Amino acid sequence: MGVFGGLIMTSRGRNLQVKAQTGVKLTFTRMAIGDGSLGSSSILELNALKNERKSLNLTKLKPSTGGMALIGAVLSNQDITAGFYFREIGIFATDPDIGEILYCYGNAGSTADYIPAGSGGSTDLIEKTININVIVGNAANVSATIDQSLVFETPQGAQEKANTAETNAKTYTDNQIASIDLSPLATKEELATESQARVAHQAEDAIDAHNASNISVADDTGLFTSSDVEGALKEAIEKANSAFTSANNGKTDIASVIGSPATSGDTFSQLKTHIQNSKNDLASNLTTKGQASAGTETLNQLVTKVLNINGAEIEVVYSGYTRVRGYDVTDFTPISPSITNINECVIVSRGMTAGVMAGIPITASRTAISFNASNAFASRAAQSSGYDSFNHYFDIVRFKNVKSIQKGTHVFNSSGTSTLTINAVVPSKTLLFFTSHTTSTNLIDSFQSCSVSNSTTLSFSGGRSGDTSAVVKFEWQLVEFK
Repeated sequence: MGVFGGLIMTSRGRNLQVKAQTGVKLTFTRMAIGDGSLGSSSILELNALKNERKSLNLTKLKPSTGGMALIGAVLSNQDITAGFYFREIGIFATDPDIGEILYCYGNAGSTADYIPAGSGGSTDLIEKTININVIVGNAANVSATIDQSLVFETPQGAQEKANTAETNAKTYTDNQIASIDLSPLATKEELATESQARVAHQAEDAIDAHNASNISVADDTGLFTSSDVEGALKEAIEKANSAFTSANNGKTDIASVIGSPATSGDTFSQLKTHIQNSKNDLASNLTTKGQASAGTETLNQLVTKVLNINGAEIEVVYSGYTRVRGYDVTDFTPISPSITNINECVIVSRGMTAGVMAGIPITASRTAISFNASNAFASRAAQSSGYDSFNHYFDIVRFKNVKSIQKGTHVFNSSGTSTLTINAVVPSKTLLFFTSHTTSTNLIDSFQSCSVSNSTTLSFSGGRSGDTSAVVKFEWQLVEFK
C-alpha cells in the first residue's frame, strides 16, 4: 500500500471537530479513494478528492483512547472497469450546518499502488481492508454509517470462535483417543495435556505477534521517532493535541483583533461571520460617502477606498455682477454661456460698489440676488426720491460631495419672525446662503436674518424701528452634504 504518512484534517474537518467538543454529533459517512495529484493545493482548503475514483462504505468505527478513533472500509476491484493508481484517500463526515465535508485527507504521491480493473472477466481480483486512525478529540457522540453487508470478523469475534473451535477440537480429540488403544504409547490424559499445552502456546504466540508494541512502522518520511505502532500512535496524539491548542490560541488572537462582539469562545465560522459583518458595514458606509463598495471585496480594497473620500470641494463655475439702478425693482444680467446642471449650483453674494440714493447709502442688505441658467438678477425696493446705481458682485459655485440642494423665496412683514417648512436635512451637515431686501425707504436700524432651526424648519426675522409695515424678501439656498 502506498505511503500516505498519516491523514491531515482539512479546515472544515477542524471546524467540525471543534463543534463536536461542544456536544454536536460527529458522524462519519464514507471513505473515498482516487488518483489525483495534490500539486500546489493546500489540504486545509480541500472539500473533495482531487480526482475521486471510488467511494467506499464504512465497515468499522472503533473509538480508542487519546482522542482517536479507528475507521475501516473494504476496497474491492470487482466493479472497477479501468485500473488506476491509488494515490489519494479521504474520510468524509456530516457537518450539521453545511452538509457532507471532507474531514481528513492523505496523498501517497509517487508511492501510489496500482489498482487493476476487476470487471469484464479479469482474473486480477483484489480485496483490501483499509483501517485509518482519525482524530476525534473529546467528542462525546461519535458515530458512522456502517454497511453491515461488508462487515468482516473482528479479532474479538474471531477469538470467541477460536475458543469454541478449540473446545470442540478437544472434545473430538478426547473421543477419538478414547476409542484407540494407546497404552503402548501414552495415556489419554498425557496426550490431552500435551495437546492443550500446544494449542495454548500457539494462541499465546499469535496474540503477542499482534501487540501494537511488536508491530513495526514503515516511516520513510521520518514523521515519527518511534519504530513501533504503539509509540507512533502516542506521538500522533501528542501532535494532534498540540495542533488543537495552537488553533484555540489562534482563535483568541483573532477575537482580540476583531473586538466586540467576537469572543475567544467563538468558532472559526463565527469569527468569519463577525469579520464579514464588519466588512459589510464598511462597504455600506463607503457607498454612503460616494465610494461604491461591496462586502465581497477584500478588506485591503475597502480600506484603500477610504482615501478616495472627498470633503466639500468648491468649483466656481461663473463670476460676474448685476447692475442695480434707482427706482428699479429688478435688474437682469445675462449669463453666457448658460450654466449646465443648474440645480447643483448656488449663488454667493460678494458685496457691491457703494452708491447714494437721495442721500442714503445703498448697502447689501437692500438687495436680494438670485439666478437661473441664463440670468442673474437683483431686486430691491424703489426709493421715494433720488437716483444712483451700483454693481452687485456674485459667484455661482458648484459643491462636490453634495447630498441635496434646496432653494426658494420667502416674503413676510419686516417686523417679527416667520418660519418655513423644508425637506428634512441634517443641520450639522448643512450650509445656508441668503440675501434679502426690504421695501423700507430708510435703512437706519434695519436688519434681516435667516437660520436653520431644526431638520425641517427655516426661521426668518427682520424689522426696522419706526417702519413696521415694510415687507422683507429673502432669496435662500440650503446645501446639505453627504
